[in-house]
Amino acid sequence: MARARKPPPTQKDFKHVWHVQEWMELYKKRQIDLINELGWSKAKASDVMSGQQYTQSLIDQLAPWLNAKPFELLMAPHEAMSIRAMRKAAVEIAADNSQVEIAPAKLADRKAS
Repeated sequence: MARARKPPPTQKDFKHVWHVQEWMELYKKRQIDLINELGWSKAKASDVMSGQQYTQSLIDQLAPWLNAKPFELLMAPHEAMSIRAMRKAAVEIAADNSQVEIAPAKLADRKAS
């Protein structure tokens, strides 16, 4: 006797949440854009929009299309943008030698007060 097939897993079956739809909203992308711009079938685009299980291959195709790194799709866009801004600021501070040299002097001035 054949076993009944289990339905394919959806995002609800996993502990992590992909924020693909939020990223698509940010860039005003729709299901038809997945078909037209990425050359996906209607079924594949529908699976993405309904939150079916995302594979590494699928995420690797979506991320650059959504101007994101693959891991950023696990975050809401505003979180990823905040991390990008912090990273950029940290790089700028590290690259600015004059600012790095001034910081210890300010700390010493505070202790003297």
